[in-house]
Amino acid sequence: MLIDFSCPIENQGVIVKTNSKTGEAYALFKLFNLSTQVVTSVTFMVHAFDAYGSELGDIKVELSDLEAQPKSFFAEKKAVSLKDYAEAKHVTVEFLEVTFAEGDPYKKSEAQTEIAVTEPDYEERLRLISVAGADAACYAQDRGTYWVCVCGRPNVAEAAECVRCGRDQKEVFENYSSQDAINKVFAQREEEKQKEEEMQKMLAEQKAAERNKKVKKYAGLSLFAVAGLVVLGFLVSLAVDGVFILMGNSAQKNGDFVKAYSYYRQADSKKVGEVSEKVRGNSTANLLHSGLMTSDEENLYYIDTDYSIFKESKSTGEKTRLGDASGFFLNVVGDWVYYLDPFTQQSISRVKKDGSDAQHLYEDANSQFAYVTVVGDEIYYIAQELRDDLTPEMQEQIAQSGSNAELYRTRLYRLKVGKEKPERVSDTDILQYLVYKDRIYYLDRTETAVYSMDLNGRDHKKIVSGPVYNFEIVNDVLYYQDATPDPETRIPKLSIEKVALDGTYIDSVVFNRLATVFGVVDEAVYYVGFDSVDSATATLYKKTAEGEETLVDDCVGFNVREGYIFYMSSDNKVMKTKFDKSGFEEVIPQSAQVTEQEPAEEVAAE
Repeated sequence: MLIDFSCPIENQGVIVKTNSKTGEAYALFKLFNLSTQVVTSVTFMVHAFDAYGSELGDIKVELSDLEAQPKSFFAEKKAVSLKDYAEAKHVTVEFLEVTFAEGDPYKKSEAQTEIAVTEPDYEERLRLISVAGADAACYAQDRGTYWVCVCGRPNVAEAAECVRCGRDQKEVFENYSSQDAINKVFAQREEEKQKEEEMQKMLAEQKAAERNKKVKKYAGLSLFAVAGLVVLGFLVSLAVDGVFILMGNSAQKNGDFVKAYSYYRQADSKKVGEVSEKVRGNSTANLLHSGLMTSDEENLYYIDTDYSIFKESKSTGEKTRLGDASGFFLNVVGDWVYYLDPFTQQSISRVKKDGSDAQHLYEDANSQFAYVTVVGDEIYYIAQELRDDLTPEMQEQIAQSGSNAELYRTRLYRLKVGKEKPERVSDTDILQYLVYKDRIYYLDRTETAVYSMDLNGRDHKKIVSGPVYNFEIVNDVLYYQDATPDPETRIPKLSIEKVALDGTYIDSVVFNRLATVFGVVDEAVYYVGFDSVDSATATLYKKTAEGEETLVDDCVGFNVREGYIFYMSSDNKVMKTKFDKSGFEEVIPQSAQVTEQEPAEEVAAE
């Protein structure tokens, strides 16, 4: 096999299929941008072979108007017709030219290198995957003039990191170059696991011993001795917390951010802020609008109009229903998809990302939940509960007012995964909230002002005075929807403003429209806006420092994730599309879905 190491694009696989409508064969490619630049066009030659390896012919393909992001797949739905080569069973790709948004283009080089990659058998590859990750394809191999990464990508000899996956060459050969190497990794992980279990056992025994000592000695101690015991207990607590922090540091170094978050929380350490944003199950903006869609590195997760939960591969577009799970307020953390029962709003559950092992986590028949947010191994939610402090007179007054809102409290709870009962974080009535780094930011019900508190429900600080409708925090900046009414018309301002986390005003982002719904991704603000109160329909806009663009002409609510938009139109249709309008489809119940997904478009070949 020949390879041009200077080529910034690679093809990681080919699928040859038959169009069910026309009966013609076509090929789909897994094109991957290896470079650190945005690719705008690609020209390549497709070589078709029959089942016996005889070449049938060539097809020149040009893909233009691309925005292929660095280190990502692209053009997954670009189908190349094989109608002139009906017997094609095997297809290869030869890249001729690649252009970028900036910089010089790539043109095919004559400097080709003959490479050889030895693949392990099936069972050995499974062992390798369990150690190195899902993309592991072979043992790392040193071929002198080049080396092969565990992901299967050949690299030039002097490359310190793999051009495809970014793994360090030295670590790859140390850990993944042979059976002996991965056996050492297995042994090391088992040893670390045993040490961790022993440490947890020791800490539990230590805490139990301290409690027993206190019970036995407390009654006979003098005031002075009691003070000494308190100091000793404080020192022991510090020592235990220090151990948890060290364990959290180790977990974070190994990339296990969920475990690191758990250890830091057990130590009540501010270091939790270093990992909390890496273990958030969904964006705040999405969860404020029912959490209809979320994602991980490989898949989207969303619901149809029957609340059935689906997984969709970003690279192939393949859709899979996650068992019988139905819900909203979707969160994805680790191997799990968390969700709230959409029919009762009283039950929180989770299901594995492959649709197996559905688990019921918590239920309360006396309240209803909203804004379910998963951070690491903790589940936050707001519970609407009947007040227990109402006198008959107060109940009569509320009944006469025509509103039942004052019959309820809306308080924030937190449930640690694995525990049976949640804890109330604060007695404050809260309309919405978000957990950001090592603090909780919330919209209080009385003032509709934005406050913050620590993770234990203490140290309350006002950030933005009310009235505020919604808010979001991204990159240490708080965005909020100003609901101050006009003195004459009493119409809320509905602008979007920016402040620092200490409340210092920064800027007004949207001020020329009525922004009813919004969300922030990186530095971009997505919002649904009306030009005036008399406007018949609302539009979804994306605003950045460079300008503003229209994404959807008719939109009343939306979720945004990884370049996808999940939205509802004014006629109550639910749609899903990419920013570039590709992959546009109506999200309908499973019973009405088409079973076979044909390519979105066919590439014109020369």
